[in-house]
Amino acid sequence: MREQKHFVSLTDDEILLLDGRCDERIQKKIDIVKMQQRYNIAAPDEYKPIIARILEKAERTGILSYSRGRHVRRCDACDKAAGYATYTRTTKYHRKGDPNFNRPLAFYAHSIAGFEICNDCFSRLEQHLLRNLDGIQAEVSHHLTGHSSALLCFTNVICNECQWAGHEGELKSLPVAFGGDAKCPRCGSTNQQIIGGKVARVYGQFTLIPNPKYQEPTS
Repeated sequence: MREQKHFVSLTDDEILLLDGRCDERIQKKIDIVKMQQRYNIAAPDEYKPIIARILEKAERTGILSYSRGRHVRRCDACDKAAGYATYTRTTKYHRKGDPNFNRPLAFYAHSIAGFEICNDCFSRLEQHLLRNLDGIQAEVSHHLTGHSSALLCFTNVICNECQWAGHEGELKSLPVAFGGDAKCPRCGSTNQQIIGGKVARVYGQFTLIPNPKYQEPTS
């Protein structure tokens, strides 16, 4: 017998009662609600899910990146798809106005922490996102905020020669003649593979430190 499905509207508190007891599709929505409550997001309900996802990824990776001018096929905020160009005339293979799947379209977007946001969504979302960045444990792109970040993010490193462990901000600089790269502050081993590099990045691990050049933005 086919399982019957019901479609109902639930409040945040009600949907959290299903945490861990539902299918993957519903669990993803529950995880977003949990993120919203974790960050205590102050924004209209329609913007809370994408802001929560941005903040969670920024803290998980240590960096809240931002760039604009990208052309993408789908918006992660409103789920709008760019679609496809249409045929301009009718032939025996298609009709005029049918989608041409060989010609996918794209639209202008902003990339925030890897999420692609269409221009319309960004123009409405930006002010609410900026208001929720206070205290975020990540390096925030100055291209988004207009000022330097309070924190700097450095990838962790380890020296396989002397077992020193730290982050890239603690490495000493090599002379320009050697490529201007960096070396271990304890034993002097380099991270340049071309000259027998011993200092390696520990990918997925990072250290956040206060930015010594940070100045509180003036309102």
